[in-house]
Amino acid sequence: MEFIGRKEELRRLEKEYSRRTSFVLITGRRRVGKTRLINEFIAGKDAMYFLVTEQADADVLADFSAALSRYSGKPQGRFDDWRDAMKAFVMSKPGKKILVIDEFQNLFRKNESFLSLMQDVWDGTMSQEELMLIVCGSHVSSMESLDKNRRSPLYGRITRHLVIRPLPFEDVRDGLPYTDEVERYAVLGGIPRYMELFDDVPLRDNVEDNVMNPSSMLFDDPRVLLGDEVREVASYMSIMRAIADGNRKLSDISSAVQVPSTTLNAYLRRLIEMGMVVRRVPVTDCNPSKSRNGLYTISDYYTAFWFRFVFPYSSEVQSGDPSWALSEYDQHFIDKHVSFVFEDLCRAMVPSMSDAIGFKPARVGSYWDGKTEIDVMAINPVLKAVFVAECKYHPNNPVDNHVLNSLKRKVGGIRELDGYKIVYGLFSVSGFDHLDDEDVVLVDRGEVVRICSN
Repeated sequence: MEFIGRKEELRRLEKEYSRRTSFVLITGRRRVGKTRLINEFIAGKDAMYFLVTEQADADVLADFSAALSRYSGKPQGRFDDWRDAMKAFVMSKPGKKILVIDEFQNLFRKNESFLSLMQDVWDGTMSQEELMLIVCGSHVSSMESLDKNRRSPLYGRITRHLVIRPLPFEDVRDGLPYTDEVERYAVLGGIPRYMELFDDVPLRDNVEDNVMNPSSMLFDDPRVLLGDEVREVASYMSIMRAIADGNRKLSDISSAVQVPSTTLNAYLRRLIEMGMVVRRVPVTDCNPSKSRNGLYTISDYYTAFWFRFVFPYSSEVQSGDPSWALSEYDQHFIDKHVSFVFEDLCRAMVPSMSDAIGFKPARVGSYWDGKTEIDVMAINPVLKAVFVAECKYHPNNPVDNHVLNSLKRKVGGIRELDGYKIVYGLFSVSGFDHLDDEDVVLVDRGEVVRICSN
């Protein structure tokens, strides 16, 4: 697959490389393209790449010794100590060089003293040289702790922490009709490895062949990702399924999985730490951590899709009968999944729509309370300006005045917006019908087709 996107990540890596010495931490879920990014960055540079496999520490050290011999072009022998091995890399060649250690967590998850050893080598040797050290790993919570946990031996030494996220929608668009691109993205979620597996055939055929098929890597990958991070896999699977089924409030999730809210909080915090779940609050809430209106959603689209359309039918799919899963997909793929992804894509557009809405938003999100839900809300509290919009993913039905009038009624009941200048907007994938109000911003198939006249 052609390397696409990641311009900002490459820019930051190049900036770190320009420093005399740098220590870069790269984290992100499996399949998201961390290794491909690193290989793109080190191409043409003096760099040694080393993948830490899951085996005994002595065997990993032996593999590192052999890799160092190949990199330096000199026989290094077999090191008995990681300190000596790292120092040998520093001395292996003159001038600026890069050492990449991929799947770094495999070095310290079973050997707790390794991080202290690494601290000693960095402080005593590596930090004094023309060197760039990159450590990368897919065990998100373990790797994140290197930089965030004050008790970590490497805390305060890392000069740059890059979190690699799924590719944004705009980077993966490939000239297909807009709705086809949205629906494909709603399944694959910008995960490069998943994108490689889909063929140029209709989406439903790809889903049947590459997702609802037990021989495919995609069939069980979310379960594998969870198993990498936690021990109580079954409990976490139940929670993820409940969220995917539309239970987004703490109380609703608690009822669905029959776990008290006080106990459930710990599981949800863990899922958030792993980057698998996000907690969202209304954009009008200025203190998210104390908000009582938090809603939980699965953070990446493929995982959400899998828990909604594949996991509930695992037994049937495993036995070679995907018909039940495909029936659910046919009936509810759009209204239970794509429509929510489309809302996210609309919100992601808003920061670049300042000219269309007439101001630069400070916060972009959505709004809800006990009676009202608004898909898009962007606020600038200094200017007392707000952009409110509805998103309608109806491929065959243009958006009309009924939607706009409904939006205006809902906004009229929100006290937090008293005194604000309100700009209205509508997002569609099938155009608009009988919308003569020139004070509404219109966005069709990802393109602004009318800006605010005031």
